[in-house]
Amino acid sequence: MTTTDIQFKEKQDFENIKSVIKKEFSNVEIHQNISNLDYISFDYKGQNVFCFFMKHNKIYGKGNFLTECSSFSSDRPNDLKTEAFKIIAKYFDCRFWENDCVEDDYIDFKKTKKIAKPKENGYKAKTQTNKNIAWFLPRPKPDHYKGGKPLYCEEWLIDLARDILGVEPNLLNIFCGMNKYGFRIDIKSEVNPDLLCDAHNFADKLEGKRFNLIIADPPYSTEEARDIYGTPPLKYKKWTSECDKVLDDGGLLMVYHKYVMPNPNPEKYEVVKRVFIGNRTMHLPRVCIVFQKKSKQV
Repeated sequence: MTTTDIQFKEKQDFENIKSVIKKEFSNVEIHQNISNLDYISFDYKGQNVFCFFMKHNKIYGKGNFLTECSSFSSDRPNDLKTEAFKIIAKYFDCRFWENDCVEDDYIDFKKTKKIAKPKENGYKAKTQTNKNIAWFLPRPKPDHYKGGKPLYCEEWLIDLARDILGVEPNLLNIFCGMNKYGFRIDIKSEVNPDLLCDAHNFADKLEGKRFNLIIADPPYSTEEARDIYGTPPLKYKKWTSECDKVLDDGGLLMVYHKYVMPNPNPEKYEVVKRVFIGNRTMHLPRVCIVFQKKSKQV
């Protein structure tokens, strides 16, 4: 039996070959014949082309699950099959035989087209996997400060910021509590901040200092601010606008909270990460929304 053949210079993933055929041709179907082997067919210019795959010179199918193959063939060569196979060959480094009975009558192909990766949907979608991450940090910090982050959380947020920014963070820590790093601002003197100040009015007290990272760990409600810390009511728009005054273009504002907090200014900021943080059992998780300040268009 004579065949039209494509021999791949490297073994190819079966799914890649199927994705090329589905892109270029119509009526693509996978078939199972009486020998329990899988074949693929497609329509090209009114002809149904029926093909099989080979791996280590054996036909593979459902009984011996095909994940990669070394060649791709169709019997009874004709001009339309030759055209169709040449279309497929452009996606691979391969050798094409119009008729395998003629030993030296082949064409070498270099890959000139890219195989489009199938779109991931559901929980694998890039809108999910690129922006959302989860950590599990079950141990509290030794200071046991009320409302403080779990052990390692502050360090991991700084590491995340370093990865996003690509440079060393210059950190401003507001509502700092017992957080250890950067320039620390808090209204409570017992946490020994660098600046003892209400976070709603701090920008003009920094004497021109600017930052490329701000971590904000506010009380989770006005009631908690009053009952736990004895501090004034919270005004989200007010204290985030203070942050904006001292944050560099391209800088990050990380808001650590028990709620998914809204974008403080969609015209200026975009969400680049959401970090969902599990802690001890029977404790509510936390979430840190990472907003990045857009660079000004020149």
